[in-house]
Amino acid sequence: MLDGELAKLDNVTLYTFLLPWISPDRAAAETAWERAVPERAHDTAVLDRNLRLATQVGLRGTPLLIAGDGRLSEGAKPAAELEAWLNAGEQERAPNPSPTAEETP
Repeated sequence: MLDGELAKLDNVTLYTFLLPWISPDRAAAETAWERAVPERAHDTAVLDRNLRLATQVGLRGTPLLIAGDGRLSEGAKPAAELEAWLNAGEQERAPNPSPTAEETP
């Protein structure tokens, strides 16, 4: 569901961080990693790094979206909600306009 919704968004860069949580069995997680990224199949250190990142941001479930400004959103959402969430962060970061002569004391 999320992949289809993300495909509807414009001007969004996605990074996927695979986690060994996809299975309680570490070997199964490593096999999934090998299938997903065959050229790095033997570099399972990345799974450990991603697990540390998940712990650092307090990941409790997937998917977890992290905006460029660090805001977090858990769970899949429709494209319209994702776009509103992303745009809300942009509006919060927008600089305040300079006051006009009429607004200055």
